[in-house]
Amino acid sequence: MKKWMWFVLVLLFSSPTLAAGCQNIFEENFSDFKLMRVSSDKTNFLDAASKLQKAFVVKNDLVITSSQVGALTCSYYVAKDGSYTAGYLKTANLVRNTVAQNLAGFWKNDSEDNKISVQKDLSFKADLSFRSGTSLNLGDLQGRFIRLGSIWRYKKSNSECEVKAIVVQNILLLSGGTGCGFGMNIAIEGIYRKSS
Repeated sequence: MKKWMWFVLVLLFSSPTLAAGCQNIFEENFSDFKLMRVSSDKTNFLDAASKLQKAFVVKNDLVITSSQVGALTCSYYVAKDGSYTAGYLKTANLVRNTVAQNLAGFWKNDSEDNKISVQKDLSFKADLSFRSGTSLNLGDLQGRFIRLGSIWRYKKSNSECEVKAIVVQNILLLSGGTGCGFGMNIAIEGIYRKSS
């Protein structure tokens, strides 16, 4: 066998197989999330084919991480406007975040249809709505979050209703809400910004 063929075989079998996921933060299991801080001066994202992307993060940026494949970690950088960049970062360039994130406050999504107020004791009230033409559907949810590592979780007793939350500075990401009985087209899942 020719030398170049051996080289190609070594590359194929030594490279980790990256999940096709790591693109949509809401398709991830929030329970797997960790809030990490970038420790290198600059590190670029890689896509699922291990191709270097233009997007990058810099030292002390916060990223949400989920699964780890070899020396790479699926990571999400959430910008101040609520948009996010997804891809793989070198695990060696990430360290555990030690700065506490504050869930308490008043949060609203971009359309301002959904609002959630969280008190210091982690009790919350969510007012949700969906508009279509002249019709308006309403929903609400009240309860108390509990802290589980980097995330917060609400689980309604004797119900499938569950909501998970993670905060990155002034951005709140909520996942779940199925089984909470909100009504047609109403969802709590999404990206919220802290409102003064």
